[in-house]
Amino acid sequence: MSTILSLAPQNVWKHFYSLTQIPRPSGHMEKITAFLLGFGKELGLESFVDEAGNVIIRKPATPGMENRKGVILQAHMDMVPQKNNDTVHDFEKDPIETYIDGDWVKAKGTTLGADNGLGVAAIMAVLEAKDLKHGPLEALITKDEETGMYGAFGLKPGTVNGEILLNLDSEDEGELYIGCAGGMDVTAGRYNAFFADGNIYDNRADGVEVSYGDKIKIIGAAGKATDDLDKLGVSGTTGGSYAGGAVVADFGKFNASAGYYNFKDILAKNSKLDNAIWFVGAGTEFGDFALNAMYLKGDMSYHDVDLDGLDDDGWTVGLTFKGAEAAKKGSWGLFANYYDLGGQTYIAHTTDANTFDGQGFKGYGVGANYTVAKNMVLTAAYYDTKSKFDTSDKDKIMWTDLTITF
Repeated sequence: MSTILSLAPQNVWKHFYSLTQIPRPSGHMEKITAFLLGFGKELGLESFVDEAGNVIIRKPATPGMENRKGVILQAHMDMVPQKNNDTVHDFEKDPIETYIDGDWVKAKGTTLGADNGLGVAAIMAVLEAKDLKHGPLEALITKDEETGMYGAFGLKPGTVNGEILLNLDSEDEGELYIGCAGGMDVTAGRYNAFFADGNIYDNRADGVEVSYGDKIKIIGAAGKATDDLDKLGVSGTTGGSYAGGAVVADFGKFNASAGYYNFKDILAKNSKLDNAIWFVGAGTEFGDFALNAMYLKGDMSYHDVDLDGLDDDGWTVGLTFKGAEAAKKGSWGLFANYYDLGGQTYIAHTTDANTFDGQGFKGYGVGANYTVAKNMVLTAAYYDTKSKFDTSDKDKIMWTDLTITF
């Protein structure tokens, strides 16, 4: 009975077979990362893992080709872990069982992992080959593509040196795409809207949010804020209908953002209580620390008459050290925030502190987070805030939270 090891080209299929023997579902990259790193080092090639968990292997140019443009061969190491209902398989421990069915290579009761295992196998064959003439080559094997392209998005400028990148994750044999128009992320339906890092709104919404770009991302959103809301002592059933957007730029150690969101009919249908809020923010990283700040300004009106009794601007600054990662037991972090926000600058603020029903608030919060077990993060925080509308109204809160992700 034929196996995939008998298929041609054998220098590709032998590596794909090796990949089927190594568990590599998205989110569990430890074994495949170690395997690829060992593969590169056994060939005597420069091999390392970057901050995002991507594996980079460099192969020098063959003699006489040193001045050619460097080429990056890119694929992703993870696979989609799906199985039939009657199949017993642990994707974190068991190899993939393959077989040949006519012109097809298939897996027994599970996904095969050819996306993007064949791309990785082809790169491994090129790295191993001794009969190819080529300029400087770099293999870029990214992590966790299937669940959000986290490895690609986390790639820092300067990690790879090549001028030409060939992505080996395609579905149409014999077709080559030159350039790429990019893609959009679309969230639609009921979801948790998070505007201006949560400084304007962090709550449930029925709507649509579209984002385009990578290092510079353009975001647009529209919908209805659907959770109950208290504003100036009045309880309502909605944060209003909203529309707006933002531009977010990430340049590695530095980030910046700016945007505008307009909320109408806050608290109830046809309430005529509206608020238009714009913001600018910036942040930087230095070692394990991150510092972020934001300025916000609102324009609230009732029946088109400005509400001048509430402060219309404000600012916030936050400092973090490290941070608990759900996938890493024992990881931890510290955080501190200071707030001086007018009542017109937020609808439903992300903080766990008392925000005094939208009167505006001033104060600070400090806390820590710790991953007690995989996908279980414990957070503890202390907040001391007071109302900006009535400075005698003060509150202190001790907050604990255990977040479990699946």
